[in-house]
Amino acid sequence: MSMTDQTRTINILRRFAIHPDTVRLGFEEISYVHKAIIVKRGHILAEAGNKPGNRSKGSGYSERSIHAEKHVVKQLGDISKLRGADMYVVRTNPRGTRFLASKPCHACEEFLLKCMKEYGLNNVYYTT
Repeated sequence: MSMTDQTRTINILRRFAIHPDTVRLGFEEISYVHKAIIVKRGHILAEAGNKPGNRSKGSGYSERSIHAEKHVVKQLGDISKLRGADMYVVRTNPRGTRFLASKPCHACEEFLLKCMKEYGLNNVYYTT
């Protein structure tokens, strides 16, 4: 990643971190928060977080949750907008004061590979 791309990425993450909807995500009663954004040419197209209790019965998740990676694509609406975009997934403590290491679960990893192969998502970045 070039210095210009790194600077752009840092600026996008800063804007995302202070956005009121992002701050609100951090106050849900969970032990950590995953937040995801889809960015294309320096513009945030969609943003979302992990959301307990938002999945249909029988989905394989005990708390019927939706992970940030899938939730942000759902928020995007039109999957064709993924072409040429990047996804950033940030894991923080509930107050949003510390970044934590993040990685996709198996289901999200498969979903993201499909998004890359079939819909043109460029890259997915996780906090480390």
